[in-house]
Amino acid sequence: LTSTAISGLLVWLFKLIVETNFKRALDKELAERDAQLKEGVQTRLGNIAAERDYVYEAKKRIYLSISPLSFQILIACRDLAGRILRHGLIAAYSLELDNYYGQSTLYRILKPIAILEMVERKIALVDFAVSQTALDLLKLRIAIFRSLSTSTIILSHPKANWRAQREHIYFDNISRIAGDLIVCDKGKERVLRFSEFQDNFSSKSFRDSLEPLISILNRFTFHDCPIFWLRLVAVGHVCSEYARRSAGEMGLKVEEFDIEALLGATSDEVIKGNLAQYSQVIRSLAKTDQL
Repeated sequence: LTSTAISGLLVWLFKLIVETNFKRALDKELAERDAQLKEGVQTRLGNIAAERDYVYEAKKRIYLSISPLSFQILIACRDLAGRILRHGLIAAYSLELDNYYGQSTLYRILKPIAILEMVERKIALVDFAVSQTALDLLKLRIAIFRSLSTSTIILSHPKANWRAQREHIYFDNISRIAGDLIVCDKGKERVLRFSEFQDNFSSKSFRDSLEPLISILNRFTFHDCPIFWLRLVAVGHVCSEYARRSAGEMGLKVEEFDIEALLGATSDEVIKGNLAQYSQVIRSLAKTDQL
């Protein structure tokens, strides 16, 4: 062979070796990428399946836990809103707790809160995210608590006394008081029936456990407790809006809740002079993004 032919052969062999090695490296890299892709897809599908199974089980658990309570809270909210509406616009009977009307009103205030306490006990917080119904109940609870305890509703009313629970209830005390209406019956929690509530009311220890609500209601008038009336109107509106949104599916009717007319029942000059502002902040508690 001539030197030119030998050189050409060597170049061809070298090129063949390079191409062969490159093809092997490329095939290996493609195979590794394909394996990684398949592993990633399988992992992703596995995660999706696990998440789907978790959401299904969580929704099932929530449904079994709170489905019976959903109807109870709807009725309790409707009844409380109706009582506040009629007390402000039709017949403002004495709320002293030695009479039927006062005890009935106290029971109606506490019953929806007690049911909501049961809901929170039954469901882990992580499960709320998978159920709109559960989220709505959690938001309802927060709105009621804010109405009864925080400064959000009263807009820096000059007569507010934060050192004593005369026209508001400390936030954590709301849960404590409502918890006294929850009993364990045959291994299951439920809220006291009104007849049971009345029977327990003869016990001083039971009445003491409901403070400061008993003291507030015993001295309540529109004139003497305007801030607490403001809070009750807020609670009534929140409950009314929740009931209105939920009642349509069940064919139940919820009365129209007139915030301005109810606030006008008080003679408090601060509230009457700022009806628009108070009405706005009360309505904001019950907006769709809040409840």
